[in-house]
Amino acid sequence: MEEEVIDNNEQDMGEVPKEKKGSKVASIGKYFLILVLITAQGVGTYYLIDLFYPKVYAKMNAEPPVEQSYGMYDLGSIVVNPANTNGKRILMVEISFELNKEGLYPILEGLEPKIKQQINDYLSAMNTQQLINVYDRDVIRANLKDLVNSVVGENSVRDLFFVRYVMQ
Repeated sequence: MEEEVIDNNEQDMGEVPKEKKGSKVASIGKYFLILVLITAQGVGTYYLIDLFYPKVYAKMNAEPPVEQSYGMYDLGSIVVNPANTNGKRILMVEISFELNKEGLYPILEGLEPKIKQQINDYLSAMNTQQLINVYDRDVIRANLKDLVNSVVGENSVRDLFFVRYVMQ
């Protein structure tokens, strides 16, 4: 009896199950569904653009808002001995601030010695190569602006300008 069972199992393993073939209608239906979805997406996009395009175009081509400046404050000249020069080289800068708030003149006048000291410390810590390099000047300006804003108050100074920048 065991032999018969083994023979039946061998016969079952030898048979390859037949694959079921999908109908052509199902495969055509898939392609048709994809085509309908792409068409619906295109039509929907067309109507959305047609609906919102005038508003977007008007907003993109509108004039930017005018930023109000509250004047300039001239800090004056600062003379600095750069690092590692042993006093043989000097940097003379004249700095002006573009103010972002009203009523900052008295505050800046009161804090002017502290601001000049902070700027002097920052510039004197830099070497001559950093101070001479034109590309580093924008970084120096941004750092000085942040330094002055930390002393005066957040967003008090909109921009910092080097009116004179002389390295000897």
